[in-house]
Amino acid sequence: MNDNEKSRELLLQEIAHLRRQLSVAPGGAPPQSEAESALRESEERFRKIFEHSNDAIYLIDPESKAVIDANPSASRMLGYNRAELLKLTVADIHPHEMPQMAAFAQSVFTNGRGWTNELSCITKTGDAVPAEISASLVEIGGYTCMIALVRDTSERRLAEMRIRTEAARADAMAHSAGRLNAQLDLSAVLSAVCEETANALDVPAAVVLFFDPEKEHFYPAATWGLPASFMKEYTPNARSVYEQHPQPYHPQIVVPNLRLLPNLPNATLFARHNIHAIALTSLNREDNLLGALSAYALDESRVFSEDDISLLRSLADQAALAIRNAKLYEQSRHFAALEERQRLARELHDSVTQSLYGMTLYAGATQDLLAANDIQSAKNQLDEMQEMIQGALGELRLLIYQLRPLSLEDGLVNALQERLETVENRSGLRADLEVSGGLNLSDEQEEALYRVTLEALNNVIKHARATAVSVSLKQTENRLYLSIQDNGRGFDPELVARKRGWGLRGILERVERLQGRVDMQSAPGKGATITVEVPCNE
Repeated sequence: MNDNEKSRELLLQEIAHLRRQLSVAPGGAPPQSEAESALRESEERFRKIFEHSNDAIYLIDPESKAVIDANPSASRMLGYNRAELLKLTVADIHPHEMPQMAAFAQSVFTNGRGWTNELSCITKTGDAVPAEISASLVEIGGYTCMIALVRDTSERRLAEMRIRTEAARADAMAHSAGRLNAQLDLSAVLSAVCEETANALDVPAAVVLFFDPEKEHFYPAATWGLPASFMKEYTPNARSVYEQHPQPYHPQIVVPNLRLLPNLPNATLFARHNIHAIALTSLNREDNLLGALSAYALDESRVFSEDDISLLRSLADQAALAIRNAKLYEQSRHFAALEERQRLARELHDSVTQSLYGMTLYAGATQDLLAANDIQSAKNQLDEMQEMIQGALGELRLLIYQLRPLSLEDGLVNALQERLETVENRSGLRADLEVSGGLNLSDEQEEALYRVTLEALNNVIKHARATAVSVSLKQTENRLYLSIQDNGRGFDPELVARKRGWGLRGILERVERLQGRVDMQSAPGKGATITVEVPCNE
């Protein structure tokens, strides 16, 4: 209990004590001198608490609603001296809330006491002070009056408002972080940053600017709430325009009314799009200036508060991290593409190029046989060449397919069907796909199972010499079974497992990441079946 609450409680106790003193029955009354002495002591205690209470206290006449007494805290709260307060009525203090005050007073008269926090008091200067009021009826000298304790709740309401503001800010930050962390594509990240900024600051438009360290200027990279022409018409600004903040890596601009700055860069463009106010802060990551994040108010001026600027800075921190991650992801994809091209170049050299070289040797040998009139041997050579050509065509189709952009946007089944039709069928293989039950897989599971199937199919084309291959998918309540079966020459599973060749390492690693297992069934001349079992969504 704080000092104000203790003061209030003591005052209420004194009021109760006065009531008891004044309501003693004549037959049980103490001697007059003792009663008068006790009454004076109670009145003195009451007056002491009345004068020194931190809460405003009023004595109010029930009939006229006039203030018949008030303590110093009441004077401080409303800005009147005591003499001025005693000339006021309840209507002067609550001019806009008299119906509520009347209902409150009636409740006090009916119940003997009451409490409310729905009212406010009007000061001498006309300001409204939010307050909670506790009131009781008391008889003093045979006179019934209302005693009201009024507490200024401005600080508490400001604290509550601050808590609500901080909670809303935390929600905005959490929503923004969740959305940005789910993105890796740079354009999607930039679009999300602009939209989240506009929503969080309640503005109709937002812009992300990128910084070009070579040209030392900022240019628009993404917008929200503005037409596409805005980015084309925007003139890149020199870094010096933004460096109005003391720290060189933290440029910041806040302009509540752009109309007052007609010479600002892009002022004509801002006017054409009805941009009236701007709040801008930099995007920084590990002391690197990436750009700037800005919020635009359209059609009217806007005074951005300190809370607005603080929120914008927090959003900029999140955005800088997401942009940095997206750029790193783009770089990794670029390096992965380079590595993939190098791998394909090696395979092209090791397979198709070698096959073509071998065919030139066979062609030369065949010419010699034909010149020697050895027709049967020449025919055998041509048969060998035809087999080599078929193998080279299969390898070439496989490499061409791998060069094409692969996508699982239409689901695992469609992606596998496209692969079988594009590569296996065109290579002369009879390829079938069988699916049992509906599939309920995560993106990660679909990606891994797709890659596993491709690796197994590649092995069939390269090594199995099969004429048919089938792929089947079957899902139970919580398990998925993937099977790739061919009728080729087969292999020794133990030997393959020891060498981890034929792409087996990649298959095992992908399935292990899914907490699944791989089973290989094969024998020389008996074909092969690879079965993958993984847990899946229920």
